[in-house]
Amino acid sequence: MGLFDLFKKKEKPAAPDPVTVTTELRSSYVEVAQRTRGELPMADVGGYASPSGGFVNFGRFKVVGVNAGTGRKNTKRYEAKDEEAARAAAAADGLSEPMTVEVEKLEDPTEQQMAYALDLKAVIPAGACKEDVSAIISRITDEDEAAPDPGLSLWAHDCGARFSRFVGHDALLGYMVHQLQGSDAGTLYAYAVFLQEKGGSFSDPRRLPVYDGLKRCGEAVAADPALMKSLEGRDADDLRSPNRGTKVYKATAELLKAQQVL
Repeated sequence: MGLFDLFKKKEKPAAPDPVTVTTELRSSYVEVAQRTRGELPMADVGGYASPSGGFVNFGRFKVVGVNAGTGRKNTKRYEAKDEEAARAAAAADGLSEPMTVEVEKLEDPTEQQMAYALDLKAVIPAGACKEDVSAIISRITDEDEAAPDPGLSLWAHDCGARFSRFVGHDALLGYMVHQLQGSDAGTLYAYAVFLQEKGGSFSDPRRLPVYDGLKRCGEAVAADPALMKSLEGRDADDLRSPNRGTKVYKATAELLKAQQVL
């Protein structure tokens, strides 16, 4: 090789052939629609029928009574099982006799509700009220079409939780968590701790041999403001899998052991 060749500019290697990359995007559409054939199964509330119509487990009442403080007539509205319960609620709010109680009809579904329900291929029974159609829509969109455990829905009804009988299996526990108060809320949580430790699923705890112990534990929790504060803000998931590290869990577990429930 000559001297000239040493100083020749080296040629760049040839660029490789371009590579073509092909991508294919695919999308799939999953239809959200009622899967259960016919009407969705309803929660068992022991044959109760609302005096206000629909398929809810409560009635709507307008109560007119005398305000004990001012001596003037006041009007209040309540959602309760019957007239007697509405009168008791009014009395607790300071109304006194003479009282008049009037049953009010529940609202009909809105056109928008019905249009959406039909898009979901929902089966809406004749006489369904606004709350019923809302519950049916939620069951379909939440994929919660199974009916609640009959024992749990009966217990919820007897405890005063208000819901449409078209409430879903998973949704019912949420209604109970947000509506039950005092010793009922404490008993529900004690029941959740019991199931966490012993196994099983939510039903009617009144059928259990340990129910009296669960109830006494619930009353003790309700009597302790610190424990009730620890219980506040919890949702249904907190009951399905209670956090063992919380103050209310530790105290409830100890109370259940003292009652020989655990």
